Amino acid sequence: MLQKEIKNQANRNIIWMISNKHLTILLQVIEYQRHIQ
Repeated sequence: MLQKEIKNQANRNIIWMISNKHLTILLQVIEYQRHIQ
């Protein structure tokens, strides 16, 4: 039971980290495009 909880928490952290990274990349792309124009 506890093992499963730990695994779920780890998965949630990984998903959060990935979406966080995507958000950062997205913001950088938007910044970059604004500089080009």
